[in-house]
Amino acid sequence: MDSRSIVYQVDPCLFRDGDGHSWGTLGGVTEKLDHLAGLGVDALWLLPFYASGDRDGGYDVVDHCRIDPRLGDDRQFDLLVRRANALGMQVIVELVVQHTSDRHRWFRRARSSPHSRYRDYYIWERQPRRDEPQTMFPPVESGTWRRDAAAGSYYRHRFYAHEPDLEIANPRVREEIHRIMAHWLDRGILGFRVDAAPYMVERAALADPRDDGLAHAHAMERR
Repeated sequence: MDSRSIVYQVDPCLFRDGDGHSWGTLGGVTEKLDHLAGLGVDALWLLPFYASGDRDGGYDVVDHCRIDPRLGDDRQFDLLVRRANALGMQVIVELVVQHTSDRHRWFRRARSSPHSRYRDYYIWERQPRRDEPQTMFPPVESGTWRRDAAAGSYYRHRFYAHEPDLEIANPRVREEIHRIMAHWLDRGILGFRVDAAPYMVERAALADPRDDGLAHAHAMERR
């Protein structure tokens, strides 16, 4: 791929019903690959197809390595990638790791105890900070901090309150992101479009004030 490549964005749940259940599927995308190749498409950019809380178009991810069963399964994903590659098209997927769903197992374990190994996967304060930037959805969310009764603390969310921010400055969180990326790269995709990248950079820079956060992104790509 280069700057002249034609990239076609696909939301699998809306693109084509492949099984008669009035819901788009990965199989439905595969059925139309010949048509897309005929249009001169060089790469498919798949929007989130992961298991999610179904409250934000798939961006409230519950499991980054599991496919939403309504959209298909591992076999159908692998078939889509193989068929696209055979037609000369690469596959890019949306990487949503600035936050997770509050139903993600990391967050459920994080909120269960201040001593949980997942506690510092997220950003917690005893009281909400006053120097934080505004939430991305000010008409919907009044601020970037939400109190969690089980945790007895406030967690940070730049987007919706049901999407707690990951602490990207935490090396163990970055290792989890490496693992997620490796999972999909091993399945044959070309790469990723990183959702909410500017907000990841602002947190990653806290790990090293001299770094704008891009070094971490480059390290992930190399791995």
